[in-house]
Amino acid sequence: MIHRIPVGDLTAIYIANLCTYLVSLCKLISVQLNQASESAPLPEGSEHVVDIVSAAAQLTRLARTLREDDLPNAMLRAMSVLDERGALRVSEFARIDGCSQPTATTLIGRMAAAGLVSRTADPGDSRAVVVALTPVGRDRLAVSRRAIGTALTTRLPGFDTARLAHLRGELDELLEALKSAA
Repeated sequence: MIHRIPVGDLTAIYIANLCTYLVSLCKLISVQLNQASESAPLPEGSEHVVDIVSAAAQLTRLARTLREDDLPNAMLRAMSVLDERGALRVSEFARIDGCSQPTATTLIGRMAAAGLVSRTADPGDSRAVVVALTPVGRDRLAVSRRAIGTALTTRLPGFDTARLAHLRGELDELLEALKSAA
């Protein structure tokens, strides 16, 4: 059965996903503020970038609290990383997710037991494990994202489709600039 999702819901889903990705990407970009002296001026626009990342993190946390499914946030975050990045070694996943390798291994083990991810030996290094979303995992992620999109959209009566599309476009540009600089 095909479920039609209103365009506004899809845009809200996409914005929530972009915010999650933005927060993940910013974790990967190391800003060397501690190496600069206290008196050195910050690059122009730094305050705005920090505010955007903070707002994205807040939106991501809010979206997670509005979900009504039983999928743990850590699993949703992990599935989002795998959806965005594709199959990853456990060590690479841990680095991107900002957790220790033992924590990542435990989380991935729980997800594999639930059928959400598959684990295979890395063809280039048989000691390493590569993790990928399964079709069940992709479906579960899509259901969760639709629920988030619906929950957010119903709380945004002042944001029509055009306004949401504009925000989406701005976030797309920001992410592309960050990805090309990383």
